[in-house]
Amino acid sequence: MGKKKANQAKLDKDAAHCIKEQIAIIQRYLKQTDFIIAILIKLDFAKDFRGNNSPIDDDIEFSVQNLILGLGISTNSLCILSSNPGLPTRDCYPLARTILETAVNICYILAAGVEAAKNAIDHANQKAYKRLGPNVFNRG
Repeated sequence: MGKKKANQAKLDKDAAHCIKEQIAIIQRYLKQTDFIIAILIKLDFAKDFRGNNSPIDDDIEFSVQNLILGLGISTNSLCILSSNPGLPTRDCYPLARTILETAVNICYILAAGVEAAKNAIDHANQKAYKRLGPNVFNRG
């Protein structure tokens, strides 16, 4: 019986080490992705790497910026939450779904082009108008 417990302890230790390595890999990947995003959406600190031109149309860039910001925030939250063992990992599923849906929306806007970007901007404006009310937009 002692040998079985020793083997299980070794497996647990190996699994924990493997999980820590995977988390480190994912975090490095996220930092690289954040930097690539910064280059694409023209953040000031990335100017030296992208030059003066962006390969993305202004309407597409505008519509995707907030989605990308939200995606990065949710992804970092997921990494933090998933590093805790036990019940908190249950809350990772809704975050993962939000991340996936946001990424799909970003990919759709990038693939569909300017018209989809303009529709996304109109949708966001309409949503803000409904949420905040007409008084916020009719200041004169």
